[in-house]
Amino acid sequence: MFRHADAAMAGSGECSDVLRRKKFKKPVHIVYPGVNPVHFFPWDAAEFRRKLGLSGFTIGYVGRLAKEKGLGTLMEAAAFLGEGVQLLLIGSGPDELELRRKARSLGISDRICWISSIDNTDAYRYYNAMDVLVLPSLTTPQWKEQFGRVLVEAMLCKTPVIGSSSGEIPTVIGDGGSVFPEGNVVALAGSLFRLRTREEYRIAIAEQGFRRAHSEYTFQRMAERTLPVFRSLMEGCLS
Repeated sequence: MFRHADAAMAGSGECSDVLRRKKFKKPVHIVYPGVNPVHFFPWDAAEFRRKLGLSGFTIGYVGRLAKEKGLGTLMEAAAFLGEGVQLLLIGSGPDELELRRKARSLGISDRICWISSIDNTDAYRYYNAMDVLVLPSLTTPQWKEQFGRVLVEAMLCKTPVIGSSSGEIPTVIGDGGSVFPEGNVVALAGSLFRLRTREEYRIAIAEQGFRRAHSEYTFQRMAERTLPVFRSLMEGCLS
């Protein structure tokens, strides 16, 4: 298929690299996926937090419950931080039972709120209920994080984000959050401790993430990146 293409659009730099490794020689334009800010926005979640039983510093995660998503690292960091820290884990997957066993072994089972699935129209409520969203993905020989849409969704809600160094995560976060070396429990715990104890920093990083999400990852921005690609291809066909 790509042999007949005059150009390609990739959803991330990582995707672009895959095309190059596959010997695609034509121009590759990076067009990041867009997220609709109409559905993700800051919201007072105090009452919602009470309904969920969240009273402490809440670390959130949204995604598959699988080894490569790095939840073991996140749980160990939460245990390292001690009492007063809770986890809000949203998702399901093949490693849920193993993760529940790990939580028991770490002594943090009673500090985890497990939610298997949520309605997309309610997602903003959960992001706003978090004090921070963490995407702790781990690179494997077959996989690395290609984008991390949940980071953008959280940023649009003015929820601070922390991500690992896997794949495209550092690029997506940019100056709008914190990045730690993947698999490094102590580094992640340090980033979480800083957010927990430094309110001015937490507010500033949330604002930076909010601005970055609006400037780089909305449907409008996606269209602005896509249109010139189509125009250049059409002009080439007509010339």
